Amino acid sequence: MSRIQNIETNLTSINDAAFQELCDRLIYFKYKNPSAFARIGSVTGKQKTKKGTPDSFLLMSDGEYIFTEITTNISDKDKLLKDIIACFDYKKTNISSDKVKEINLFFNFNIDNAYIEKLKSVATSFNPKTEIIFWSLDLLTSELSTNHHDLVSDYLGLSYDTGQIVSIEKFISEYNRSSHGVSQLL
Repeated sequence: MSRIQNIETNLTSINDAAFQELCDRLIYFKYKNPSAFARIGSVTGKQKTKKGTPDSFLLMSDGEYIFTEITTNISDKDKLLKDIIACFDYKKTNISSDKVKEINLFFNFNIDNAYIEKLKSVATSFNPKTEIIFWSLDLLTSELSTNHHDLVSDYLGLSYDTGQIVSIEKFISEYNRSSHGVSQLL
C-alpha cells in the first residue's frame, strides 16, 4: 500500500477526538501567531469532543475570526451544511457574521463539486466575504503527506522516514525533551 493510501485509510478510521485534535493542530500551523485560539469542541485535558460552535476558532490581529468545524460523520453529509449555518448564528457563536473571515470544514470523506457549490452559496448568503476551505479526505491527505510528516506520525501512527527531517517545532520539542531544556549557545 502506498503512503497516500495508508494516510487515507488511517484518516477514515480515526476516532473523532483524535481527528479533531489533528485538525486543530493543522489549522494552528497554518495560521501562525493568532491573537487567540480556542478549542471549544474539545474537552480540556482529555481526548474527547463536546458540543460547541465552532469546534475551534482563531482570532486574527485584524479582529476577524477563522472558524473550524470538524466531522467524521460520513452518514450525515448535511452536517457540513448545518455547521456552516451554525457558524453564522450569533446565538451560538456570539460573533457577528461580518467578522467571520473564513470557515475551515474538516471531514474525513470526499464530496462532489455540486455540494461544494451549494455550501459556498449558503455561506455567501450570510457573508459574501467569508471564504470556505473544504478540508476533504483528498486535501487532508495531500497536505499531511507533503507538509506534515510529524502529524502523520503523531496521529496516524505512520512513519515516513528515519526522523531526520522534521518540522522546526518538532525539532525544538524533541531537542528540549532529550536535553532536558538545556542548550548551549554557539
